Amino acid sequence: MCSLKELSEEYLHNAAVMEARIQQLEAQASRTISLEVRRKLRRRINTLHIMVCESRQTAFHLEHYYDKPEEGAVYVKPKPQRGRPKKKFSRYGYGTATPALVMHGRNADKPTVSGIRSELSRRNAAKGNRG
Repeated sequence: MCSLKELSEEYLHNAAVMEARIQQLEAQASRTISLEVRRKLRRRINTLHIMVCESRQTAFHLEHYYDKPEEGAVYVKPKPQRGRPKKKFSRYGYGTATPALVMHGRNADKPTVSGIRSELSRRNAAKGNRG
C-alpha cells in the first residue's frame, strides 16, 4: 500500500513525463508544414497541458491532505453559479465597449472585433445610412 506522499511523487513524475512529451510535440509542430497536422499536434499539446495542470493539482492535494488549516483561517465555499452563463459578446460587437461604458469613460477606445451590430454599422456607414 502506498502513502499519499508516494502517490503525490508519482503524480509529479508523470507530470514531468508529460511536459517532456509536450516539448517533443512542440518541436515536431514547428517543423511541420501541413496545417492539418499542426492543428492536430496543437490539440494534443493543449490536452497534455490540461493533464499536467490536473496532475500537479492532484499531487498538491495528496501531499497536503493531512495538513491542518492555519489558526484563524476560514474556508469559504464558492457559491455555485446560478442561471445562464454571462454573454461573451454584446449586441454592439465582440469585445466592444457598450454605450454605458463609453459614457463613463471606460473602454472607450476599444476597437470592434466582430459582431452583427458592428457589421451592420459598417454596412450602413458605407451606404450613407445611419447605424
